[in-house]
Amino acid sequence: MGHVREGRPAIRRWRSVAAAVTLLATLFTVGSPAAQADYVPLGRDVGDGNVSLAIGKDADADGEWMVVGSENNAAGGSGDILIYRNEGAATNFEFELFQQITKGPADPKWGRAVAIDLSVNRLLVGSETGLTVYEFNGTTWVELSTVSTARWVADIAMSNGEAIITTASPGNTDGVVEIRASGDNYASVVATLITPEPVGQSTVVALAPDNSYAAVGNPNVDTVAGPGTADGEVYLWRKVGGVWNTAVDETLENPDTDLTSDARFGSSLTMGTADGLGWLFVGHRNESNDGASIVGNGGAVWAYLGNVG
Repeated sequence: MGHVREGRPAIRRWRSVAAAVTLLATLFTVGSPAAQADYVPLGRDVGDGNVSLAIGKDADADGEWMVVGSENNAAGGSGDILIYRNEGAATNFEFELFQQITKGPADPKWGRAVAIDLSVNRLLVGSETGLTVYEFNGTTWVELSTVSTARWVADIAMSNGEAIITTASPGNTDGVVEIRASGDNYASVVATLITPEPVGQSTVVALAPDNSYAAVGNPNVDTVAGPGTADGEVYLWRKVGGVWNTAVDETLENPDTDLTSDARFGSSLTMGTADGLGWLFVGHRNESNDGASIVGNGGAVWAYLGNVG
């Protein structure tokens, strides 16, 4: 991650503002590594030859729980998930491994996408073949059901009983973006969101904490003329009156206009709230260094304010 920079307000409801830099400076102390005391590493867990070769493929957290996925397992399985629980006080996080779940070769790439939603006591795991739904029974996380999908699960995000899921075939841009709900354990599609450009397996997703917006990052789409083939975009949809509008509400273009190669704006996403406002943070993997004409790989984070009033 390189730096945070104010974006150009080329959109209607979501705009990049200077206050975003102030917010990030508050959340993450800016300065030398020695001065970064607000967020500090508490520890790490690593894969080994008999557990996870790709630990950290995806991760999510909610409340006292954190889940980490991996899609490869050296013991011959397709992957596993590691579930951690905070065993410390609210101000003294002590995440300890609570449970490990492993799937066999019959479910390829299992663990490539994970998400957790404590509001409905559900955990989702994605694979080549679909979703596995888990519930915490007070003692352990147990499998409730599986949901088949026509394509590989690319990414999942959950909030307040809903999940946004992208699926796509490997090497293709045949991706589908769906909203599913917990009422039938995510078996039915509530809405299929229409993307302005084709999406593939690199697609990432996010849901606003109040489920008012859904976001999709499409980092490999080519949107401007030039030598690059992956400028990137982010799409936003609104939920109005309890119903998702399937037509895209906003498209955030790559805000860096001096690129000369692949940028991959939208390579990661997260949505949240701070001071009563909605925020969207967009990862920009190959953003040009400080706006110079030579493109570097320093990367950037763009912060957008949800101006929906």
